[in-house]
Amino acid sequence: MSEKKKLPGLITGLVAMIATVVFLVLGLTIGQWHIVWMVFLVIPITAIITETVSNKKGNLDSLIGLIAMMAVIVFMLLGFLAGLWHIAWIVFLVIPIAAIIINIVKTAKKERGDDEQSDESQEKSE
Repeated sequence: MSEKKKLPGLITGLVAMIATVVFLVLGLTIGQWHIVWMVFLVIPITAIITETVSNKKGNLDSLIGLIAMMAVIVFMLLGFLAGLWHIAWIVFLVIPIAAIIINIVKTAKKERGDDEQSDESQEKSE
């Protein structure tokens, strides 16, 4: 396995260890265990970001995962900090909307790429 493929995993592992230490330190010092657990949300966010950055293609599926994680964070912040649990769930509607938009973009890119390839093959055959 190349070093470039190992790097996202190493970074995510390091972030997981740091998140665990931060969780324990904050939990033991301020005693707000019910809020401090949210520090673990940084682990999947880091994994999604490092995987997206390491892919030269710019994987749009990773973007959907990142949007989902951000929706969870916004939901939790609105709930814990503002007490808006009853209305904050609307944030989750962003996920399917973003997925639809991203799939439209992917389809358009694929069709444009297929059209460009077919045009090139027709020019070569003539």
